[in-house]
Amino acid sequence: MQKPPSPGNSIFVTLLIFEILLSCRIKMWREDTGLISHMSFIGDLAGPYPFFDEHGKLID
Repeated sequence: MQKPPSPGNSIFVTLLIFEILLSCRIKMWREDTGLISHMSFIGDLAGPYPFFDEHGKLID
């Protein structure tokens, strides 16, 4: 029986298709909230992209 691909395999495929982006991951565990995870990309990237327009309306 074959095993399904591991996350490492999918990352390898992703790197072949897309541009390589450097990032760091921050993870924190708290008893009351559980696991909190955040990824921060490193580099001169486009953005920031707003969530709201100049009238305060959510951009769809």
